[in-house]
Amino acid sequence: MELILLRHGKAEKLTSGVVDFDRELTSAGRREVKDAVSGLARYTGASAHIQIWTSPLPRARQTARLVAEGLGHAPLTERPEIAKGDLEELASLWEKMDEKDVIIIVGHEPYLSEWCARLTGAVIPFKTAAAAGIELKEPKTLQGKLRWFAHPGILARLGKS
Repeated sequence: MELILLRHGKAEKLTSGVVDFDRELTSAGRREVKDAVSGLARYTGASAHIQIWTSPLPRARQTARLVAEGLGHAPLTERPEIAKGDLEELASLWEKMDEKDVIIIVGHEPYLSEWCARLTGAVIPFKTAAAAGIELKEPKTLQGKLRWFAHPGILARLGKS
């Protein structure tokens, strides 16, 4: 099974009138995600059975919708466990999946970096719209192999090649 961890695109700045939970993508964040999706598609492959799991926070949901559209309307499910940082609960859900599935988790820092380190041992800071592909040979365990990591600029360039 392939697990792709994807951080949401650039979001509104935290100001006195905006609560962190309610922050949305900026126009630059939307562009960043749209540009990155074509490269992300190269990593997933045309025949992959893709599912997108997203945090319920607006910036993650908006990112996930853009990814779903860019990948041919892949199914999208909100998972509150992502916003809570509950990797064990997510693992209990993905262990029931088929080994050919690709799950894209759209989430937040610091959880994505923590999860990547826990699953692979690789310490990677996820900037906005950055993604990492992790191969989970035994989905019931919390062990995997980092296959790739890319910032949005690299993903955008991959999509153009």
